[in-house]
Amino acid sequence: MIFVLIGIGLAVLYRTGGSKDQVGNLGYHAAQQTQRANLGENSTELNPADAVKLAPFLPTPMCVVEKMLELAEVDQDDIVYDLGCGDGRIVITAAEKYGAHGVGLDIYPQWVKKSQSNAKKAGVESLVRFCLEDATKADISEATVVALYLLPESNDLLRPLLEKQLKPGACVVTHNYHIPGWGDKEVKVESLKDEYGKEHTVFVYRP
Repeated sequence: MIFVLIGIGLAVLYRTGGSKDQVGNLGYHAAQQTQRANLGENSTELNPADAVKLAPFLPTPMCVVEKMLELAEVDQDDIVYDLGCGDGRIVITAAEKYGAHGVGLDIYPQWVKKSQSNAKKAGVESLVRFCLEDATKADISEATVVALYLLPESNDLLRPLLEKQLKPGACVVTHNYHIPGWGDKEVKVESLKDEYGKEHTVFVYRP
């Protein structure tokens, strides 16, 4: 089973059966080594002005992060992607709570650096990585879960990428906003309130 989450950045979680943990994690570690070699904490390789801006940064409340991961049924065999990761909380929580691997993408160097710092503080550096990258041009094919917190038009923009790259059985989880054209792929919708009483909705899809 494969899941994709859409949260405040995108986080991608991908689950498969069989030997995915053996093959997928080898791919993850190879990519992690390449990313460390080619992208330092202070890298400015990507100019944010040249990248597609999918949404302003608004942190997903932790209760919503936990609900997204719960509905995606994340475990240690998953690779969770967050597209527009902000401070990295989705993939870091997936690593801390479930032992999952995670990848966060963002177009702003300061958020990549902040995420790396937060991962170090949480002690999950070996499980997660953060990349300075435009999500609309990214290779997310290893993801088992993807998390998104974007407006419907941004979700719609990413839909072809998700449909093309995610493997059969994948699941996409979004915070507050649906994915246009995926009504027949929607498998769960759940609402909850944060600590301030504000209501949030989580949508789960299997493309």
